[in-house]
Amino acid sequence: MFSFSNERWVFTCQRCHPKRGDAIDYLPSRASWRILALLLTAARRQRERARMPLSTLNGRGRIAPMTAIQPVPTQLERAREYVYNTRAQATYRAYRVHWRVFEDWCASHGVPALPAQPETVAAFLVADAERHKPATLTARLAAIAWRHRIAKLPNPCDALEVRELLRGIRRTKGTRPTRKRAATLDIIRRMARAAGDDLRGKLYRALLLVGFWGAFRRSELAALRVEDIAFTDYGARILVARSKTDQEGEGIYKQLERLADQELCPIAALREWLSASGITSGPAFRSISLVSGKLNDKPISGRHVARIVKLLAERIGESAHEFSGHSLRAGFVTSALAKGAGEMDVMEQTGHKTARMLAVYSRQQGRGARRAIRAVAGPDA
Repeated sequence: MFSFSNERWVFTCQRCHPKRGDAIDYLPSRASWRILALLLTAARRQRERARMPLSTLNGRGRIAPMTAIQPVPTQLERAREYVYNTRAQATYRAYRVHWRVFEDWCASHGVPALPAQPETVAAFLVADAERHKPATLTARLAAIAWRHRIAKLPNPCDALEVRELLRGIRRTKGTRPTRKRAATLDIIRRMARAAGDDLRGKLYRALLLVGFWGAFRRSELAALRVEDIAFTDYGARILVARSKTDQEGEGIYKQLERLADQELCPIAALREWLSASGITSGPAFRSISLVSGKLNDKPISGRHVARIVKLLAERIGESAHEFSGHSLRAGFVTSALAKGAGEMDVMEQTGHKTARMLAVYSRQQGRGARRAIRAVAGPDA
């Protein structure tokens, strides 16, 4: 505001200093009044532009009329697909299963599942902790949090009481994972002998040997295509276009060697399967109908790979419960480390980005502990 004091105009900025104000003196002339008015107008317009989004200003900094962008329906559909692909399909399947369990529990207790209160989630964890391991409870919380995020609701899993409860359950019940048994080389040989010589047996043997020597995950075996296999002079070079740790599809290559031992040679088993099945393109491993014995067009699933490993384990007199699809990959790593292979060489085949997981297999064999014992005991012990 302005006031007249000692024959000068005094400007006091009450906006920035409402209590005391900053006084700026101006000579009582018409020119100074106009300059002051222009400065005030320019400052006001600058503040207005700073508060406006860039879309409301044209190239000269003046206000432009707002125009709403109407997305094309196909663009919206593609946008949904891109957002959906931020996670693996298996993750979404797990989310749906865990959310359904929580939803059913809430319905049986007469409490809302969406939105859920932290007290509801805590009670659910207490009830579920009696039957499941902490890893399963963690997956349940991830599904509940995901469902609330997509509904744009507050996440009850972030509450302090829920996080502390899960920590207490972990300390009480322990977090040691149950690991399946590794199918080492001697077990692979016995399984290959028990596969059989019919079309289904050729499928079993090819899956077994390619999965073992390539250190494949079961999902990678299921997704393998003939176009990804390049036979070479030394064996084969296989492209894994996408994997568990490569969700963005950078791709890695795995090598298969031609072995003199035909009983364990993955190249011989793979060629024999492709020739007998007549597969020249598309999925390399396909299921066979139990009724008609005919080959299906669709690829096998990861669960099918696990069932084949369990079936072959039973045929050689082992417990099927101890084996899974991961036994092939774990068996290769375990066998390679036991034979003295370097960690970097093993990681090149498995696709591990760090040696942390390899250390798990090494500790299971006690390689480091045995070296330490021999170092202490000496060479003559």
